[in-house]
Amino acid sequence: MLLDNDDRKIMDAVAYRDDRTAGIDKKVYEVISEDELYARTGIQKQNFNTIYQLMAVKSQEPDAFEKAKSMLMIPDYLNFLLTGEKVQEYTNATTTQLVNPVTKDWDYELIDRLGYPKDIFGEIKNPGSEVGKLRSEVSRKVGFDCKVILPATHDTASAVMAVPTQKDDTLYISSGTWSLMGTELVSADCSSLSMEHNLTNEGGYDYRFRYLKNIMGLWMIQSVRKQTYANWELCIANANPDNEEVKQILEICTKKDDRIKVVNVPENEGIAQNTNCALDIATGEFIGLLDHDDLLEENALYEIVSCLNKKKETDVLYTDEDKVTTDLDEYFSPNFKPDFNLDMLRANNYICHFFVAKKELIKKVGGFRAEYNGAQDYDLILRCTEQAQNVAHIAKILYHWRVHKESTADNPLSKMYAYEAGKKAIEGHLARSHTDGEVLQTDNLGFYRVKYPVKGKPLVSILIPNKDQVDTLDKCLRSIEERTDYDNYEIIIIENNSTEQKTFDYYNQICNDKIRVVYWKKEFNYSAINNFGVDQAKGEYLLLLNNDMEVISRDWMSELLGLLSETGGR
Repeated sequence: MLLDNDDRKIMDAVAYRDDRTAGIDKKVYEVISEDELYARTGIQKQNFNTIYQLMAVKSQEPDAFEKAKSMLMIPDYLNFLLTGEKVQEYTNATTTQLVNPVTKDWDYELIDRLGYPKDIFGEIKNPGSEVGKLRSEVSRKVGFDCKVILPATHDTASAVMAVPTQKDDTLYISSGTWSLMGTELVSADCSSLSMEHNLTNEGGYDYRFRYLKNIMGLWMIQSVRKQTYANWELCIANANPDNEEVKQILEICTKKDDRIKVVNVPENEGIAQNTNCALDIATGEFIGLLDHDDLLEENALYEIVSCLNKKKETDVLYTDEDKVTTDLDEYFSPNFKPDFNLDMLRANNYICHFFVAKKELIKKVGGFRAEYNGAQDYDLILRCTEQAQNVAHIAKILYHWRVHKESTADNPLSKMYAYEAGKKAIEGHLARSHTDGEVLQTDNLGFYRVKYPVKGKPLVSILIPNKDQVDTLDKCLRSIEERTDYDNYEIIIIENNSTEQKTFDYYNQICNDKIRVVYWKKEFNYSAINNFGVDQAKGEYLLLLNNDMEVISRDWMSELLGLLSETGGR
């Protein structure tokens, strides 16, 4: 968080997964090499580290950068709001890649070389230090005063403090946002060998160091290795072959299980091209698409093969899915999908995971296409289902999508490219299907409307049963008259034993070329009443409407007719 001279935010906080820092590492390495940077800080390179975020602001928003008088990590900013004191907590500060592990203080020489103002970096304090007392306005609001004490604001640092041992040779595994394995060191290991193995030296309590390695990639692989059906291969495209951490994980896995195959992609060209590289080394008859950080149920492949054996004509199938927290502690948001529904698929990629198709079919339609990155799976699913002889649905949750429980709070606007790609995918599908239609984004990003043109000008008969309720009926009729852009319709009011004279007076007032009243004189039977109205109707299409309904969109009838025109009433 950058603050100005009056301690006001210069800009909003940005999520660490924001793409502002893409390519910014090269600007940093113009000043200091990656090797020297690790030797000075001992911190594993992550593009979201503060060293790169500050360079992004400096490069992209120089005016804002010039105004900066203070820089606080988010927990430190919250402490500032509570106390008015600017203190920077040690464990989190080290992850900026701007702290010297020998002095346990900011590396001011490095900061100066990068062109960052030295005075924005405040005093670093160890967890357990006092920040200050509550500001008077905060104290008044909460009704008490107290001291604010620094915790280890980095979540893993706090977790490590809870490890129930005092031994120096202890290894721990911490699972949360990441799955990490590590130990504690008194001094940081900033050697080239440590860098080669992609280990990091993050600050811990009492100025110790959390010597860590990310191991979360193993979870997906293990979920495949645990499959009860054994005849599988796992094809992985490694688009970052220089990453020693990933390289080592994959080497271990391929040695343990020869069913795991890896292809190195020299240059990351995006998810579509990378996935095509994995597809090229696949030898199976069927291909299943699995994201690197998601999980399969142990019987997933068994259920897939069982379905294929029962329905031998099947060349595309999919399963239900749910979400699971990153620590696998809670499963939530189950997605129970319908059997194949083309109209729904044109509105949303409801198939998504776990999608399985014949390799021959995927190759036939051209594999993944880079111009649809962000919705590359949606585009592929549309093209495969267009050509498929049979699409099967297994109504069982066999796929677990690993997400943060609070991920719905993320800003979807940061992924507009994906939603635009989804719109483009549907438009391409309609063109290949020789179907006229306009694809529109809805307010719910990821969901679309396809508006089909009306073919011809068929008469629509609107049937409305009514018994008294003049005011209600009048509102309904006025909404039809005022908010309907399609004009070839008739309204048939089916009078059902009204008792109030004003009802019949109203009928006399409204009858015209478009509106007529027919009289049902038998006992109440809703089905029979509507059937009676049907017998009086002249339209090619029937529209059943209750008298307490109100039209809100002018294109309601033309959109219904357009859909009927396109589907043939399916």
